[in-house]
Amino acid sequence: QYFHISREAPCIAAMTLGKSLVTTEISTTGNTGSGQATIGELVTYTLVISVPEGTSTNVRITDTMDSSSGLAFVDCIDITAPPSVSSSIGALSNACAAGTSSGNPLISNTGRTAAWNLGTLVNTDTDNTLTETLRITYTAVVRDIVGNVQGSVRTNRANGTYGNSNTLAQVSAASLTLVEQNLSQSKANTPRTGDAGDT
Repeated sequence: QYFHISREAPCIAAMTLGKSLVTTEISTTGNTGSGQATIGELVTYTLVISVPEGTSTNVRITDTMDSSSGLAFVDCIDITAPPSVSSSIGALSNACAAGTSSGNPLISNTGRTAAWNLGTLVNTDTDNTLTETLRITYTAVVRDIVGNVQGSVRTNRANGTYGNSNTLAQVSAASLTLVEQNLSQSKANTPRTGDAGDT
């Protein structure tokens, strides 16, 4: 009698990355909806990382603004995750302290690139029906440069790495269309009545 012993490795879910344009700062005539913005306007983006059960080492996320330099990183708003997810960097807020020399995220390329080092992520949850996600919310600004004109389209993408050689496929948020505010001018005479000789 023979017995077969399976030596197949257990199937472990892969980490995934998503990105979305959440909202824009201004909503007015000629600049409505989250897909439009004007010079100086803040735009809010969210990165969503699905964290597999167990341990994921060396988790790094890189967000790259439009190649035209039309967008620039402004601020990390917050990083959230369920209680079952922890990081070797300590509080997740430690990865929400941007800087250009030693910050996390590290900002470079005149604000075009933001790189988060999330360290080793541990997810202690054991319910396979649930997906634990880590969310990074940040703002960018539409820069006042020559190329940012009416109708220009600006993009924003992200990718990542984890473990020894695992990669997170590049993802993009919805495109942003630039608009210019319409200027109006009016003129009125005050007062409307007067005596002879008045000026």
